Amino acid sequence: MEIFKGKTLQKKSQDEKVTIEWKQGSILGIGGDQSQKYSICTYEFPGGGNVLVYINVTWEIPDKLLVDEKVRYGMNNNILFLVLDDLNHNPYQHRFVKSGIETTLYLGNEWLKKTTDGYVDLSWVAGEYLSHF
Repeated sequence: MEIFKGKTLQKKSQDEKVTIEWKQGSILGIGGDQSQKYSICTYEFPGGGNVLVYINVTWEIPDKLLVDEKVRYGMNNNILFLVLDDLNHNPYQHRFVKSGIETTLYLGNEWLKKTTDGYVDLSWVAGEYLSHF
């Protein structure tokens, strides 16, 4: 992904807002609940090609985005996406873009949480953190 580092992307659109939830600093999945709302924007690479960028809603959405150490990336379900957020936030990549199997597993986990009054939550078990450029 080093090929993208140092490139300046041009904002094309600002689409919707989503809330991403994850666990951080929990012990065996107990506690550590985190959430952040993001604006989903579409940016264009120089020379063409679009990429989704999730930007913390409390941050200004730039018209031009420099891909540097403040920007992290993920790839899931063959979709590359960028995240502009507090670097201390550590959600897994699949919190942003899920594959079909992950979507099914999350539905099962939601059922498990409901039936155990939230005591059993396996969403923290596996995943890959966002990567740095």
